[in-house]
Amino acid sequence: MTNDAPGHVPLSSLRGNGDSQAPAVPASESNSGSPLGAYLDNHLKAHLEDLYDSLWADCDQALRKGTYNTVPVPQHGDHRWGISVVARVGGDVLANLTDELMGINAALSSAHLMFSPNQLHTTVRSLEGFQDFVPEVQVRHYVDQVCRQLVDLVADLGPLAIDYRGLGGSLNGVFACGYPSRSLMELRERLHIDQQSTGSLGVRGIDEARIRDMAHAALVVFQAPHAVNAELADYVARRRETSYGVQIIESLSLVKYEPTMTSVNMIELAEIPVGT
Repeated sequence: MTNDAPGHVPLSSLRGNGDSQAPAVPASESNSGSPLGAYLDNHLKAHLEDLYDSLWADCDQALRKGTYNTVPVPQHGDHRWGISVVARVGGDVLANLTDELMGINAALSSAHLMFSPNQLHTTVRSLEGFQDFVPEVQVRHYVDQVCRQLVDLVADLGPLAIDYRGLGGSLNGVFACGYPSRSLMELRERLHIDQQSTGSLGVRGIDEARIRDMAHAALVVFQAPHAVNAELADYVARRRETSYGVQIIESLSLVKYEPTMTSVNMIELAEIPVGT
């Protein structure tokens, strides 16, 4: 599940001088200003910084006026909350964002759907829409698809990784802003191209006609009733530039969701090693 928002654009439109293969050097040796260094596409990074700023401007005003969107519990056939391949948040990033979850919870003026620490993740790609039942054939199909597209990816382009920096939000909720490595964007493109030949096996998913650019980790999904929440807006605004660390992705998870008004209920269907 993500706080889906405008800004998902064709990968080709984000490519510029930063599209060349990343050199195989430790990220710490780069002077690009990000711990991921040479593994980031600078053109995409600049695009996401502008996008996160724009989304937050709308969210900030909506929180102060109580005019944010509310996201209903999905029903069979909904395009969101379907089978997805995700990167779970762990290590120091998880510890840092867990602290923020506690602070956010204290700043809420009304109840919303909050992610628990063990549910924090970034969606790589949403593969299907929401289904009441997920058949095993779909699980096997998507595990095979992801494994096939991971071949030689890390060796060619460097680690799958996300630099989490700054809290932000959209009209749908609050999230930690994430900046993906070039290899993660390549995986998204490979999966998108692969899926075009077969389409969705079940319910059409929200990513069927797009490639994600954002790599955020959702923290809160807004729920009814609407309420003014200036304290939450202030809390996020003070942390727009906070660094939460870099997540090196060593495995991916194929998941489904069984959300309620109070819980995400992300259920793992398979774990997929990334390899080298």
